[in-house]
Amino acid sequence: MRNDRILMEKVGIPTDELSLHEAIGKGLPYSVFSNILSETDIQQNELIDSLAISPSALQQAENRNFTQCESDKLYRIVNILTIVIDYFNGDQKDALSWLRSNVKGLGYKRPIDLVSSSVGTQMVKDLIGKLEHGTFV
Repeated sequence: MRNDRILMEKVGIPTDELSLHEAIGKGLPYSVFSNILSETDIQQNELIDSLAISPSALQQAENRNFTQCESDKLYRIVNILTIVIDYFNGDQKDALSWLRSNVKGLGYKRPIDLVSSSVGTQMVKDLIGKLEHGTFV
């Protein structure tokens, strides 16, 4: 199994694209949120901020699945986390430190703050790709 799929499985997110698409459409269960907190060092407030979800909406999600939009954001957060962990050779602590830092290549924004939107998520992915290939100046 590829390393980028291990965290997905641990938190309860399907790893094949069709199942993932269907699960996001139906809404991911609250257990995914809980599993992200237990399987990573992401703090609850960071995850809530990255989801751009209100505390009341989070509380409602405990008794129902997340909405499609919220589920997509949960997936994006875990996807970015796996990409960054891979970039840092499997070191989750270094990956989270980078996600929490102000990054020059992102206009001195924190990557963890950008994953609440698809555009911000793509910016983080693009920067990691540039760093991996040594093309960032």
